[in-house]
Amino acid sequence: MRGVFVCGTDTGAGKTVVAGAVVAGLRAAGRRVAAYKPVVTGLDEPPAPGWPRDHELLAAAAGTRATAVTPHRFGPAVSPHLAAELAGVELDFEAMVLAAGAAAAEAGADVLVVEGVGGLLVPLTAEKTVRDLAAALGFPLLVAARPGLGTISHTLLTLEAARTAALHVPAVVMTPWPEAPSPMEASNRATVARLGAVDVAGLPRLPDGGPASLAAGGAALPLARWLGCAPPAASRRAALPRAALDHEQDDDEDDGDDERDDRDGAGVHKLLLGLGASELRACLQSTPAGRIGMRPIVSRHARRSASGRASAG
Repeated sequence: MRGVFVCGTDTGAGKTVVAGAVVAGLRAAGRRVAAYKPVVTGLDEPPAPGWPRDHELLAAAAGTRATAVTPHRFGPAVSPHLAAELAGVELDFEAMVLAAGAAAAEAGADVLVVEGVGGLLVPLTAEKTVRDLAAALGFPLLVAARPGLGTISHTLLTLEAARTAALHVPAVVMTPWPEAPSPMEASNRATVARLGAVDVAGLPRLPDGGPASLAAGGAALPLARWLGCAPPAASRRAALPRAALDHEQDDDEDDGDDERDDRDGAGVHKLLLGLGASELRACLQSTPAGRIGMRPIVSRHARRSASGRASAG
């Protein structure tokens, strides 16, 4: 299973347009794609003409139902943790991770596109942020950014926050990228690329949020390269997802790693995305009140890994 996680430098930075373009572009290229966005807020506000709400746009791009894309939907335009509090709902981070794998499995997808909520450090729950979800899934991170004034600092701070969590960022996508960029916009793009040591692409302004327009936008992006890219060998450990770093430590230390896997959730994204739809449904139904116990799942995965190492030895 391949995937990509799309985050923004801020609210309204264009991440839904980028995520939709990725979904529609890959689907137009013949890939089986699933989309997932854990939470949508702001449904009390009317959408712009020609632009569906975030989960509806992603669903149309992926050819599925909006409810299959986003399980949690709230009216107020506030952060997810506050929206849930106002609604008297408790959001479960572990269930969000499981739901991502379920979205891919139930769609029979070979690529999963996950869109975050707001910026990378927006809280999803009282304790967990969008960055935590990205780290748990372990996908490459695409950063959606504005091309105008203020984007240099916002984008570089997002890159720093991502790399602090060992997330690999193959590219920043500035949108809407104008046909004739101003000197400031051209300088912003070049400066982010140079100071951030990252590829910076431009996604033009699209006429609407329909699948055809999104697919045309996605066709202009090097999606295959981003999905299949690997960081240079010299910087591999700095860019590896957290789960992969823990896996490398397994090889180096060999003892006591199962305990750390249970604590940090290392390798969970690989396990979840490898489960079939029926197995994921069984996990979702096996615990009360919709709360998912991930630690037992990780423990079984750790024991199997340890057993495999012992057999190989």
